[in-house]
Amino acid sequence: MHYTLRRAMFDIVTLDLPEDSGVESQVEKTASIKGVLGNQKVLIVDDNNINLLVAGKTLENWGFDYVLAHNGVEAVAKVQEEDFAAVLMDLHMPKVDGYAATSAIRSIGNEKFLSLPIIALSGSVDLFQVENLKAIGFSEFLVKPYKPQDLRDKILKVVAGEKEEFLPL
Repeated sequence: MHYTLRRAMFDIVTLDLPEDSGVESQVEKTASIKGVLGNQKVLIVDDNNINLLVAGKTLENWGFDYVLAHNGVEAVAKVQEEDFAAVLMDLHMPKVDGYAATSAIRSIGNEKFLSLPIIALSGSVDLFQVENLKAIGFSEFLVKPYKPQDLRDKILKVVAGEKEEFLPL
């Protein structure tokens, strides 16, 4: 079978996996992430509508609510207005990028904002950049395009407060 870009996008949005993929079932995925997040929402911050759609549909398929922000200005405002279990933050956006937005969130001075899990998302990364992300205040990093199970694993890791090596998937 020829795997097309259209099929890959469909698989990401619907989380359809080949039967022989060896990946746990949708029910198991939802149960594991629901147990950690409860009823909390995830904030998705990205200037690209396709990226917002893919991340939103992935979370929706797991049974979670999410809120969208199109840039860092909106992200900083939304984290002050609502409580989130985690933030998925694109690094390169107009107005205020993910670096500045994360720094602004961390500098609010309240423990809630200092401990809020923020996962950096980017299509390009180098080792120097990854080290800087941790210093800025990101909890984790994920390279786009990502697999849904990688996103789930990163969210579970940061929300559960696991401390491991900070490396991109």
